[in-house]
Amino acid sequence: MRQQRHDRLWTRVRYHLSRAWGTRLQKSQKLYFVSAGDYRGKRLVLRDSRLASEIETNLLRFREHSLFPRPVFRFEHELWLEFVDGDKPDPTDPVFLDQFGAFYATLYAHSSRRVAAADSIFPARLACDLDFLTGVGFISAAEARSLARAADGLEPETLWVGFDYTDPVLKNFVLAPPTPRLYAIDVESLEAEQLVGVGIAKALVRWLDDPERAGILERADAAVPGLGASFPYVRLCFETHYAVRMYLEQKWKRLETLHLPRLAQLAR
Repeated sequence: MRQQRHDRLWTRVRYHLSRAWGTRLQKSQKLYFVSAGDYRGKRLVLRDSRLASEIETNLLRFREHSLFPRPVFRFEHELWLEFVDGDKPDPTDPVFLDQFGAFYATLYAHSSRRVAAADSIFPARLACDLDFLTGVGFISAAEARSLARAADGLEPETLWVGFDYTDPVLKNFVLAPPTPRLYAIDVESLEAEQLVGVGIAKALVRWLDDPERAGILERADAAVPGLGASFPYVRLCFETHYAVRMYLEQKWKRLETLHLPRLAQLAR
């Protein structure tokens, strides 16, 4: 059995120094590509066994849909996965966009449940995010008040909570032959108890120009009725929380691409 680290040596050194002397948030897991004979796989080494177990359980819940690499074996804090070979998708490819919409519709239809928005954690988290972003100077106090008013106007009576794929950047998908079939390969991004719709909202800030492209949001709304109407609120919640994360990860270029005050216009 042979293995090779996914990240380069200099990246590991830089992260080690950042952890030792800095405050920057960064993931702690290690990823290896492994092979034996004709077999190829991935070895994901996490910090604790509970997280490895959660990821394995989440993957197994979607095993019949063939959307993710299959878990091969879990041992304590390690999770071994099959390797899915394929091509990186083109965001303008109609085949990819069609399967992307079907992917999220399948996730959302699985076990999502309605919750009263006022009783959920999301309004309180949004308020905390706005306070943080104001405090660090990313937005002004006036902009924060404008966004808070927009949130009050956009907040629906109910929200959907369930599974979402929270990091839908293009590098985390492959189109595997011969069909081609879409697989999401960043398995730790399949998360339960999420505000349904944040995956599509993340795609909007990274590569997707319109949630209506190829009927993506329409298909999601068919899976969880009412998502289309509540999506502006979901988007506001996501982008403010994402801005906090980008600040704490010190990803300044990503932060510069966000212009939160424009989201206040979603309430008009």
